[in-house]
Amino acid sequence: MEGTWYYLPAEIRAMILEEIARQRHCGWASFAAVSREWQAVLEPKNFLALKLRISCLEDMEHMVNRSAHLVRRVWLHIELPRYSCRNCTTKESRYWSDRNNTVVKGAIVKMFSIISSWKPRDRLVLELSAYTRSDMEHKFNPRAFEPGYHYHDPKHDWYNGRQRWLDDSDIRRLFSLFLNRPPEELLEVPAVTDLVMRRQSMGAEVKTISILEDFNEDVQTALALSGAVLAHEEFLFPRELVGALALRSCSLEHLSVSYMLCARVFYEECQPTYKWERLQSLALTTPSLIPTGNGGLIQELLLTAGRVALRMPKLQDLALWNGKRGEACAFIYHKGRQSQDEASLTWRGTWDFSLDGVAEWWQKNLGPVKVKVKYEQLQKEIIHSHGDAIHHLRLPRGVIDPESLRQIRQEGMLGGAAAFHGVIAEAAELSTAHGEAVILSA
Repeated sequence: MEGTWYYLPAEIRAMILEEIARQRHCGWASFAAVSREWQAVLEPKNFLALKLRISCLEDMEHMVNRSAHLVRRVWLHIELPRYSCRNCTTKESRYWSDRNNTVVKGAIVKMFSIISSWKPRDRLVLELSAYTRSDMEHKFNPRAFEPGYHYHDPKHDWYNGRQRWLDDSDIRRLFSLFLNRPPEELLEVPAVTDLVMRRQSMGAEVKTISILEDFNEDVQTALALSGAVLAHEEFLFPRELVGALALRSCSLEHLSVSYMLCARVFYEECQPTYKWERLQSLALTTPSLIPTGNGGLIQELLLTAGRVALRMPKLQDLALWNGKRGEACAFIYHKGRQSQDEASLTWRGTWDFSLDGVAEWWQKNLGPVKVKVKYEQLQKEIIHSHGDAIHHLRLPRGVIDPESLRQIRQEGMLGGAAAFHGVIAEAAELSTAHGEAVILSA
């Protein structure tokens, strides 16, 4: 066999090994031990991305030591203790919350201690997530959304395929917070360039900031009935933080903040001396962009955006937008890299707004650039969630992580908080289907 293999031209051997790596059949990673030739092709792909459970951490340092420089992504998927039916209908106790917090804290501290010694490379993404299988076994059972399956479990408020009630304690158990403050034991991890906590998304050399406050309208309805505050409607960043972000944005290339501040407040905090020499894209939400909004105030906001954009010489994409179920709109400025003498202003949404006065001002103040005005109508029926709004408004890249967008849109189509955990179930199955550590595709 060995002789036959080496009779093949080197190019053919390389193509075969690339195909082995691409197909990723069970056990393919162990082929790297066959020879140095096989190792040179397979090992970089084997260690490109790691998906780890807590039990993997003890062996990780030894396992990855020699090949740490090949790793570009690490996903720590933390499994929390299960709970019983006796607990699923009651509010999560302080004891149970502290127990979960201890598990998460220990895993993160261990993870940071391992990668703290890794040398910096062009990119290393660290992703953190946590889940418990019990959520999926009780009120948030993903089987309820299997096509053609009429889930019936009255004990957990499911009746013939519909969940009749979610109360405050159910939702708080699902979305409970861990680690309100970083553990003091955390070591610095200079190799990490990106920290990802999905459905949420800084350092001296950061070029891109993207923040989205996620929400589920069915969950919000349940919380409203209990008197809880609907966070995203408050656009919660305090003005001091908005001001700090406005100043920080002067050194960025891309900035997107969704449902955490109002675009109007952001512009108010942009001082006359600020210049954005590197900024290429800016996307902001504002609660003013609604069908019943004040047209004069909307127009003034769009003119203000233009006045500030004059201090952004490299700006290619600007989006001011808003969206929720049945409603979406965006004001989008676009200037392609190739055609420096042309730009476009687009109003895209489920309701109409005239850009006549706005377009006239932008055309007059953009100098020799020719501005085209476009109007694109969206149907309310296709907007099932703010995820659909992001998708159909065709907002600039970076507003949201693609996987998080897929999850939000799936929830919107299915409805209910249980759909959210149906998505989490996919990740749970992945984390155990292939043993202790799963190597993700690039």
